[in-house]
Amino acid sequence: MVFLLFAGYPHLQVTMIYPQSQGQTPSATWEFNISDSYFFTFYTENMSWRSANDESGVIMNKWKDDGDLVQQLKYFIPQCRQKIDEFLKQSKEKPSRYYLEYQKTLHLI
Repeated sequence: MVFLLFAGYPHLQVTMIYPQSQGQTPSATWEFNISDSYFFTFYTENMSWRSANDESGVIMNKWKDDGDLVQQLKYFIPQCRQKIDEFLKQSKEKPSRYYLEYQKTLHLI
C-alpha cells in the first residue's frame, strides 16, 4: 500500500509492507520517503526505526523522539492492521469480475 501526501513541497510517501502469514498476526513495515531525499523505515512490531543514511537519520530521530507521534502510531497501528485484515479477507471472499467473466466463457457458471 502506498500513501502519498502533497501539501506543497516537500512531499511524503509512505509504503506499507504487510506480509501475509497463516495463523500469525503479521507485522507491517512502513517505509517513509520524503521528497525522494530522505528515507527511513519504521517496524511496527517493536516500534523501532532505521534510517537509510545519516542525513535521513536526523529527520527520523526527530520523529522517533516526538512523544505525540509515537502515541498516535501506537493508536493507529492496530486500527490499520484491522482494516487491512478486513480488506484482505473480503478480497479472498469475493472473486474478481474478471474471474467471473472467465468462468462464464468456460460455461462454468
